[in-house]
Amino acid sequence: MISGDQEMFKLFADGGKDYLISMSVDNVIFGYHEKELKVLLFHSTHYPSWRLPGGYIKAGDQNN
Repeated sequence: MISGDQEMFKLFADGGKDYLISMSVDNVIFGYHEKELKVLLFHSTHYPSWRLPGGYIKAGDQNN
């Protein structure tokens, strides 16, 4: 999986030839605190919106 911003830039720069563009993994992490349901999101300095943690899978990675 893509582990950082540099790999994400490489993904878009080379057209994704090293990654399975049609397959990604995203995680939804729920929490409950002070009678409120919460969802873990993150905000990257390179993208204007909040996102779920996850990413694309490298070609050749095991899909077990």
